[in-house]
Amino acid sequence: MSTSDDRPPPPTVASLGAVLAEPARGDGVHWALDSSTDLHANLVRLRAGGSIGEHLNQEVDVLVVVISGSGTLRVDGVDLPLSGDVVAHVPKGTRRSVTAGATCLAYLTVHRHRDGIGFG
Repeated sequence: MSTSDDRPPPPTVASLGAVLAEPARGDGVHWALDSSTDLHANLVRLRAGGSIGEHLNQEVDVLVVVISGSGTLRVDGVDLPLSGDVVAHVPKGTRRSVTAGATCLAYLTVHRHRDGIGFG
């Protein structure tokens, strides 16, 4: 007989448009999927010219999905343009930074769940 502990958690549905319509709280994570034990996602928002400094991720591959705006993703010293039609795979073991262009940049980072993350 199945118990309630055997059932998967309910799906998570979020309106990213609604999150982005809220007044900006500064650069950084504005929404996170943290209810899954397998997958993690962050909606990151940067003001025009804002940036996430270079950091090294040794643990997981990261998928970057641009929602709006434009900017630059730098991976191991190589600049990659970001815009609303871009998806970028950033392999683990690489150094990356992100800088917004002339307008606000909003993007999702998606990766396998890991403990103790600070920033997507």
